[in-house]
Amino acid sequence: MSYATDILIVDDTPADLHLITQLLKKAGYSLRVAQTGATALKSVQMRSPDLVLLDIKLPDIDGYTICQYIRAKAPLDHIPVIFISALEQSLNKVKAFKVGGIDYVTKPYEAEELLARIQLHLTHQRLRHSIQKQNQDLRAQEERWQLLLQGTQDNIFDWNIQTGDITTSACHLLGYERQELPKQFDAWVSLMHPEDRDRTLRDLNAYLNQELPKHYLEVRMRCKDGSYKWVLSRGQATWSDDGTPLRMVGIHNDISDRKQAELALKNQLRKTLLLQHITDRIRHCLDADQIFQTTVSQLGSTFQVSRCLIQRYTEEVAPCVPFVAEYLSDPSISSVRAITIPVEGNPHLQHLLSHPDAIASDDVLADPLLNQAADLCRHINLQSMLSVATFYQGKANGVISLHQCDRLRTWTLEEIDLIEAVAAQMGIAIAQVHLIEQERQQRQALEQSNRSLQLAKQDADDANQAKSRFLANMSHELRTPLNAILGYAQLLVNDVTLSIQHQKYSQVILSSGDYLLKLVNDILDLARVESGCITDEAIPCHLPSLIESLHSLFQQHASRKGLSFTLDLDADLPSYIVVDSKKLRQVLINLLANALKFTQEGGVILRVLVESALLNDESVSSSEMFLSFQVEDTGIGIAPSEQSYIFQAFEQTPAGRRLSNSTGLGLSISQHLVAVLGGHLQVRSDVDRGSIFYFTLPVQTTENGVSPDIQDTTWSMARLMPNQPAKCILIVDEQATSQQLLTDALAPMGFEILTVDTGKQAFLTWQTQQPDLILIDFRLPDQDGEQVVQQIRQAEQAQQQPQTPIFMMSASVLESDRFTLATADCQAFLEKPIHLSHLVQQIAQHLNLDLQPASEQEHSVSLSDLLNITYHDLQVMPQDWIQELYTFATQCSSDRIDALIKQIPDEHNALRQALTYYNYNIDIGTIMRLAHQCLDQSAD
Repeated sequence: MSYATDILIVDDTPADLHLITQLLKKAGYSLRVAQTGATALKSVQMRSPDLVLLDIKLPDIDGYTICQYIRAKAPLDHIPVIFISALEQSLNKVKAFKVGGIDYVTKPYEAEELLARIQLHLTHQRLRHSIQKQNQDLRAQEERWQLLLQGTQDNIFDWNIQTGDITTSACHLLGYERQELPKQFDAWVSLMHPEDRDRTLRDLNAYLNQELPKHYLEVRMRCKDGSYKWVLSRGQATWSDDGTPLRMVGIHNDISDRKQAELALKNQLRKTLLLQHITDRIRHCLDADQIFQTTVSQLGSTFQVSRCLIQRYTEEVAPCVPFVAEYLSDPSISSVRAITIPVEGNPHLQHLLSHPDAIASDDVLADPLLNQAADLCRHINLQSMLSVATFYQGKANGVISLHQCDRLRTWTLEEIDLIEAVAAQMGIAIAQVHLIEQERQQRQALEQSNRSLQLAKQDADDANQAKSRFLANMSHELRTPLNAILGYAQLLVNDVTLSIQHQKYSQVILSSGDYLLKLVNDILDLARVESGCITDEAIPCHLPSLIESLHSLFQQHASRKGLSFTLDLDADLPSYIVVDSKKLRQVLINLLANALKFTQEGGVILRVLVESALLNDESVSSSEMFLSFQVEDTGIGIAPSEQSYIFQAFEQTPAGRRLSNSTGLGLSISQHLVAVLGGHLQVRSDVDRGSIFYFTLPVQTTENGVSPDIQDTTWSMARLMPNQPAKCILIVDEQATSQQLLTDALAPMGFEILTVDTGKQAFLTWQTQQPDLILIDFRLPDQDGEQVVQQIRQAEQAQQQPQTPIFMMSASVLESDRFTLATADCQAFLEKPIHLSHLVQQIAQHLNLDLQPASEQEHSVSLSDLLNITYHDLQVMPQDWIQELYTFATQCSSDRIDALIKQIPDEHNALRQALTYYNYNIDIGTIMRLAHQCLDQSAD
């Protein structure tokens, strides 16, 4: 506890002021507070505090100005000022010390560190006052002694400089008898301390040579008992006319007490400065080894000990105090760093770690706490030891030890106080080092974790790339043969020279291939979703056109099943929204197809509503909107136990497996696509009452957009009008079947066909033959199609030729590849398998050719229509025919079923093709179910 406890706190922040006042009150200090600079200056003028804690930022006068005022006004200039501020810049600290601050504490601060600094500066201030007071007392004492000596003969000397004779009465001063005192000056000089002799004689000669104005010397003189006393020698000499010194008369005064007091104060001041130095190093250095080594070196040299040690205390299963720093005064002193000091069975160490007070052992072999360590003490030549434990927040975390190995030593109270003060700072330092080590370990662990995550990310990226390559290869490998199958099937279906039977077979091939393509697309779509290859490609879209296209697509299907298909549209629906219309359309098609498939009575409703609750949210911008899409049916419904897995790939309800031969991928893909669009597909359903599939999407409204691109799904091909100029088409494809398919499709129409299978041949053929249009596949054996296109475009630009129409073809499934191909400076992008009718339309458009539509009897039925026929479609046939169909189906008689199918009139071509598809695909169970439903309906 400080002797001077009047502390002025200047801070305008109530929270900080409350915190520091509570801390200092708890420590027992008397406090004054000021929240403005003016109040602080008035408080200082009224009564000088012992210490000022000063914030820099104040509402009226900053802390720098207040400190300058204190330093400029006596007797206020001695008041210690400690700046406490949240400003951490070096310039702030430099300015604080420049205007007179003695310390700088950065907020937030450690309470124990702040108290230690306050105690340090108050101690320093107390010592300064003590030195001043003792100097004043000594001066007064010397004046009294001088008056006393003027009236006595004691300690007076008379020195005949010419003869060297000296007479003195300093018997009591040095303890000699009068007859034992030296009679000659040389003998008197021999009593001087060897370290003072040269200095004293030099100053004495300077005075006798009249180089100094007076004789005033302080010298240590040897007493009779061998000890030394500090003696003040003052005198007056006489000189001859030529300046030769003749005689000196003076007095000797004993100033040993004063010198000892000064020496003690100097030592205390030196130790205080040492503590300040150690504290500063602890506060500013983050290197643990440097902190510890600096501390032991400073302590060892200050206390002049043989060995100084710092140990850290760790609470483990077998706690110990390992050495972290050591100071040796001489190479002959043995090191003890390799010695392990256990806590268990060590009463000296156990007492240290449980008490904050130092243990001073003047003789270690006589200290009861060190009895068990006597052999170790002899081994390391330890004679005296001063030890103290370091603490942080009440827990021991280290030990400081001073060893004297060359002699026994009595430890003074000042030395004990200093080592305890150093221990208080070292406790904070060791805790700080522990925190730094923890932070370093955590940083290393984080770096290791980041490296592991980076490696894992790299592995994942590699896996995704591998998966992407696999998808691209699978897409190419699956779609390439399908291109030939579906292509030639299209040619056969549209070949009027074939018999009706062969056209029927061709239609079955085309329908089956179309179904297989849908299955491949579903599987590849699922794989693309799982690999993260599908992204949201939002563009402006005309919402009414999108909804109307869906209504037109499914209205006829619903009518054939005797179902209603209605739209329920919000009156506030915007005309144009920014959305990925292709994905949204695919999801709604899947949901509507399922709804119609599993509904036998009633109907299906497509709702599109504006979510008004979300629209009224203040955080939503005026151009942002939330649309709810719902597909409701009155079908068979879904049991609660089945709703948990219907969105999983390849999973279907038992009713779904009975009523359809689908793959079970539609809902899984739809859920992923809705997630890409920013929503979540959900379902509410009751068995035998129907289902509602619904999701909500965030969309941006806009002023304009484009209508959705609705691709024609029929396979019938248009024809070129006769008498049109012949056009040359270059086909570039490494697959011979693809070349032949395109040749067989286009050559009969009157096109001149050129075929090559490499990029190099394509460029040379373009240069020499100048075709009117180029069909080029992206995958070529020597270079990709995009590179060939770039070569042609560069050559056209250099020769200032018009661009040749180029259609890029690819079987790639990846959307990134599709985007690249679609933007590769081509006029069109064709996805394999190629829709020949669509291809012919594109060619006619870019070559300015006229087309005539296919004849009525050449039209065909899409696979989706084939798979969606119901028992209502059978009712066009006689009842006995339906009964025979059911009977032959129960007997699995495919030939008899085929004979019945041939009896279906041509005007019901869709029914005939659908039953043929099921019969040829050995799906007789569907035929039996349809016939049975039709017979049951008739019976009712």
